[in-house]
Amino acid sequence: MEEKQLVIPILVNERFEIIDGMHRYESIKYLKLPLYYYIVQGYNIEDVKKANLVSCNWNIDDYLNMFTKLGKSEYKKFKDIKDKYEISTTQILDVISTIERKPNKELKFSFQDGTFQFNNYLEVINFFDSLCDFKEFDHYRTRQFIKAFLKLYTYEEYSHKLMHEKLNRLFSKLKRQHTYSDYISLLVTDIYHYGTAKQKFGYDSQNNYFYKQN
Repeated sequence: MEEKQLVIPILVNERFEIIDGMHRYESIKYLKLPLYYYIVQGYNIEDVKKANLVSCNWNIDDYLNMFTKLGKSEYKKFKDIKDKYEISTTQILDVISTIERKPNKELKFSFQDGTFQFNNYLEVINFFDSLCDFKEFDHYRTRQFIKAFLKLYTYEEYSHKLMHEKLNRLFSKLKRQHTYSDYISLLVTDIYHYGTAKQKFGYDSQNNYFYKQN
């Protein structure tokens, strides 16, 4: 589009809500090019969602942007998290799914349907604030690391206060790992339990579960 703009109009309704062509609109807006569009009368927001679900033109961020612009407060809070912590929408949904113990598929459907609700907003915020304690580690926002820390963070015996204390002394032990279970083993063995005589729990990396110590 930078080299040559092809005239492919987007479709909007009479309220100028985009029915089809969101990606073209964003590119045209960014490049400050002329915008060509057709107006289709009578389409409401439900028709907009259905049209894009059928055509598969939208990704998860398109739904976030649409419902944020429509003033839905839960999506505005979600976008604030995304912007503040610079985490992808999919990763944030994974975190919410785990914290709220809700199937990811069900959560994603409600997110696209416009019915998404935060049930544990403060807990989600607390998780990302805790994640930021690792921000000096270059890979702390990768999918594998977030998945590993989330599993540890939501384990009932875990104390982030203790982790924070250990990090102050042992941060240099954080190294890039190949798998998320490798990250869990690193966090549990080399940092959280380092120098601790009586350990409350252990981690079985082969079977991917925590177990309480006697």
